[in-house]
Amino acid sequence: MSDLPQGWASAPLASVADVRLGRQRSPKNHTGPNMRPYLRAANVTWDGLALDDVKEMHFTAAEAETFRLRLGDILLSEASGSASEVGKPAMWAGEIEDCCFQNTLLRVRSSHLHPRYLLWFFKWLAISGQFARGSRGVGIHHLGAKALSEWIVPVAPIDEQKRIVAAIEEQVSRLEAGVAGLERIRQDLRRMRATVRSGLLRDRDGTSFPLVALDEVLHSGRYGTSTKCSTTGSGLPVLRIPNVESGRLCLSEIKYAIDPSVNLASSLVTDDDVLIIRTNGSRSLIGRAAVVAGLSQPTAFASYLIQLRINLNILDPSYLVAVLCAPELRSRIEELAATTAGQYNIGLGKLRSLRIPLPPLSAQRDALDVADELLSTADHVDVDVKRALTRSDELLSSILAYAFSGGMVPQDLGDESAEMLLKRILVENRHGNPRMTRVLGSGAGVVA
Repeated sequence: MSDLPQGWASAPLASVADVRLGRQRSPKNHTGPNMRPYLRAANVTWDGLALDDVKEMHFTAAEAETFRLRLGDILLSEASGSASEVGKPAMWAGEIEDCCFQNTLLRVRSSHLHPRYLLWFFKWLAISGQFARGSRGVGIHHLGAKALSEWIVPVAPIDEQKRIVAAIEEQVSRLEAGVAGLERIRQDLRRMRATVRSGLLRDRDGTSFPLVALDEVLHSGRYGTSTKCSTTGSGLPVLRIPNVESGRLCLSEIKYAIDPSVNLASSLVTDDDVLIIRTNGSRSLIGRAAVVAGLSQPTAFASYLIQLRINLNILDPSYLVAVLCAPELRSRIEELAATTAGQYNIGLGKLRSLRIPLPPLSAQRDALDVADELLSTADHVDVDVKRALTRSDELLSSILAYAFSGGMVPQDLGDESAEMLLKRILVENRHGNPRMTRVLGSGAGVVA
């Protein structure tokens, strides 16, 4: 690490802190005489520690001494299926007595550096993608204790570390206030959308439209094909769950029947059909619907979907899709959805019994025109808010980069230099930590 300010130095993390991987969880420790709480990766969030679901396992007295958390310890996510989550840090503030940690976490403990200085440094490495780029593995990305121990840390004089932490947290406080305002706007937009969609169930004077069973407006309903598909298949295109967005089809990711000889005549869709998600691991996706339109060739649909062919003389398919998003109908759909082995499902029979509003076609289209205009406005505002939230993440990364390059606060030549701090650490640990002595004694990574 070069171009550091006067009085700073750089050193491997292991030379200024103890880095340790947590205790492995195994069946033999599920029970025992010394059950103790422990933290795992699920307890570490971007907003700090989430302690509403803390597990327990057996630790011997010696193990508890090794893995017990102390005030100021920093915990980092050691591994994740998402590279961007690797190294996500949080600080332990002694919230639970006698608490330990599992091997999905790395613990960093330092009596030499300001703990919040290290916390913000790790957060910068995580949000800027440096931990992600330094992780290893396929499918599951691992940071590893060895790699973290060897990570080069910019070491400011200890008094300057305190000033840097105060300056970072002042800037972050302002940034968080702006982010909170943006999140409130998004909440207001969600409430607005719900209100607009509920309005589709009523006339302009507030009178509820008459309700009918969905079965009364259908010509037919059926399930799709279970034929195997892939992006390189040579058969017909087959619409699947990812192709059903709220109100419309998304055709950016199409798969095709692998076997071109399979007969898909009974699973073909046509314009104005409505496709509904019937099976999914997420209850909130059950009942999501889209109107079929814009297909350039014969296209089938998959078995996780239901095809509804509507009596177009009395019901506009776009109106049906819109009212299925109304909070009142969403609640009813989720009530009807059965669950088996973690999968939610709503069958065609239950869907036929769903009661929907049925105003005259002219009233349906008038209601849609009003709702579409309001929802379009909400969508445009939401895009701007998301863009601003993305910029806030980039701004946080820039603030931290500036801080750890020495630019955020002025240097004070009266402070004890980082080089002197590192030499003092070497003396303190010469007999107590041979590994640390080797690192510091070699001078590896230390830049005056």
